Amino acid sequence: MKADLATETVPGGGPAACLKVEEVARLIGCARHAVPVLVRSGLLQPLGNPRANATKYFQTEAVMQRCRDGVWLSQAIETIRLHWGAGASSGGVIANQSVASSSVTNSR
Repeated sequence: MKADLATETVPGGGPAACLKVEEVARLIGCARHAVPVLVRSGLLQPLGNPRANATKYFQTEAVMQRCRDGVWLSQAIETIRLHWGAGASSGGVIANQSVASSSVTNSR
């Protein structure tokens, strides 16, 4: 049985410093194809400046902190819901950006 991502360690001890998209999706509890939606909306930021078709890596601690933040999780799930509900062809991502930014404004 595979260990929980939060408790997996690298040979030197402690969790791995970087996560791939599949691992981020597992931690958040969403599908792999929802992670790019969160990146485009600004709710997740990959490390460095990867090209559009490159493998994205995310800082483990940053993702885990966001997963413990109920407000952020709520925004992420709402962004994903609106994206797939509205459909990418009808501007779902743009609508999600305004929802995410208005939620952040309202929560302050």
